[in-house]
Amino acid sequence: MPMGSKAAASGSKMELNMTPMIDVVFQLLIFFMVTLKLPAPEAMIETELPKAKGPGTVKVEDVPPPEEDFEDIRLVIFKDQTGTVQRYVNEMMIRGDGQLQRQLLDMRRIYPKGRVIVICADNVPYKYLVVAISIVQQAQLPIAFGDYGR
Repeated sequence: MPMGSKAAASGSKMELNMTPMIDVVFQLLIFFMVTLKLPAPEAMIETELPKAKGPGTVKVEDVPPPEEDFEDIRLVIFKDQTGTVQRYVNEMMIRGDGQLQRQLLDMRRIYPKGRVIVICADNVPYKYLVVAISIVQQAQLPIAFGDYGR
């Protein structure tokens, strides 16, 4: 006689104890939650821009002159008192993107080993800095960044 028929004949039901299985499932869940490492988002780049050390306006006279015997090309970007963004290459005022590109190409011929030091004021919108950097890269000159507060 099979075993199942004896239990059915006596009227008692066989129960399955679920407590140990639930304990194991919760322990596995906790283990995977603790050991899971989420990757950091790649699009977020934390940057800290330098703070201005004085008033927000800058005069042209405040821009330090370049050293004559130094081969670095200084590109200074700042806002004047009227709020207009000004660009200077070695104390020479630049009126447009085309003039900036021509000036940098000329400077590359004069200083073949020179680099462009980009000095940008804190209150200048980023688009002007990005355009200037792309023009410097098109001129195939190495870039360095300087501190405007000096």
